[in-house]
This record gives sequence, C-alpha cells and structure tokens, in this order.
Amino acid sequence: MDEAKVRVIQEWEAPTKVTELRSFLGLVNYYHRFNSGYLANVAPLTELLKKNKPWVWMEHCQKAFEGLKAAIIEEPVLALPEFAKTFETQKKLTLKQARLQDFLAEFDYALEYNPGKGNIVANALSRKAELAAITSARWDIWEAIKEGMQHDLVAKQLIELANKGKTRRFWIEDGLLLTTGRRVYVTKFGDIR
Repeated sequence: MDEAKVRVIQEWEAPTKVTELRSFLGLVNYYHRFNSGYLANVAPLTELLKKNKPWVWMEHCQKAFEGLKAAIIEEPVLALPEFAKTFETQKKLTLKQARLQDFLAEFDYALEYNPGKGNIVANALSRKAELAAITSARWDIWEAIKEGMQHDLVAKQLIELANKGKTRRFWIEDGLLLTTGRRVYVTKFGDIR
C-alpha cells in the first residue's frame, strides 16, 4: 500500500459544501466494486446532493463518511500487485478473451500511472495538496509518437499520402497522424508500443 495516499485519505476532513462532497464521492465511487454494501453506505451522503435540499451534516453523514474512508484504505482496494508473482486468470477463457489475450501477448508494454486530467475519476485524490509533490509526469507520449513517426517508414508513407490528399483514412492534426474515429497512429519505433 502507498502509505502517503492512505494517510491523505485517513486525514481527509469532512466536506463542508456540495463540491467537496462530490469530489470525495468521485473518489470512493471509483472503488465501489470492492466495497460490499456500497450503496447503503453512501446513501446518507448522496441525500445531501439532491436539489433544493439544505446542507445539514448530521451524525449519520459523518458515520457514512468515516465508513467509506475506512473501506477504501483496506488492503484489497489500494494494494499494489506483487509483480514478482505470476498473475492468474480465470481457468477457462471465452473465445473473445482468448483472442484478446493472444493479441496483447504480441506487445511489449508496461502499465503506468496516469496522473492528473488523464485519470478524471480518481482525480480527487491526486488533487489533494499533500500528494502534489508525489505525482509527476515522466514521459510525454505525444512527443514520443511524433519523434517515432520520423523513424517509421510506414508512418512516413502515410504522412506523404495524407499531405497529398490521396487517402481519406489518415490525416495530420497537431503533428500527429490520425485515422478513423480520431485514433492516433502509434509507430513501431522504440518502446512506444
């Protein structure tokens, strides 16, 4: 467990207005799947969000607030995986899951923390002042993709076709090569993929 984040949650003061409550509920809602009885626990707090309802923070609201804080700092929720151990999947995969597993096995990738606006749902925790020093971006993916396009032969050919107007499937926007659905073309250069 990340002790700094646990400490911030433990020291989180009770909200005094609706915007603060929404911020807190956004955080706990992110972990609601791991919290049995979540709806019953959060009900007193969601009552305060209703329109034309006066803000009256009562004892049962404080109890719900403290209970939700305790629920999200328990080990199963905020524990990081042990990467030295192997990850187990369910015994029998569906055909779709098996195809996805085969597809993902082709890539060399690492999961990384997505700070700030990129992780809107959990952003309430990252906005706490105590954590501002801990969270920082280490890599600008867009710049890496742009640099990679200069070294990728296929990307260069697609850029040339897009610039000449010979393709409708690809176009250049902000120095990035986009395709249908406004998806970004990611080059095979370096460790981007």
